Amino acid sequence: MFAASRTAVARVAARPSAAAANVVGRTATGVGAQVRAMSGATQGTNSPANAFYRLVFKRNATYVAFILAGAMIGGSIYNSVMDGVFTAYNKGKLYETIDWSTWKSPCEDDDDDDDDDDEDEDEEEDDDE
Repeated sequence: MFAASRTAVARVAARPSAAAANVVGRTATGVGAQVRAMSGATQGTNSPANAFYRLVFKRNATYVAFILAGAMIGGSIYNSVMDGVFTAYNKGKLYETIDWSTWKSPCEDDDDDDDDDDEDEDEEEDDDE
């Protein structure tokens, strides 16, 4: 009786279990493949998110360049929008939006008189010499 149970134990010990075979069969690529298979990452390798990751986030230098370029472009867009809002809010109050035809300078005629006076003074100085 004991001899039969010893042979049965020897047979079970000689045959690896499914879990033991799974642990023994793992390699570095096998573990990664199993993790990818469990996470479903292999299904979307051509997705736009994966392409964006490979293009921008995979390297630190491209990520930093993306952030700086985005800040510059975003800043210029924000500046243009805020200038438009400011101009629309202050229409008619800014130099470039004033209708200058409605303004008549009260000194326009006086300027002509001043020029004539200057010419008369120049002629008198020439006569004195």
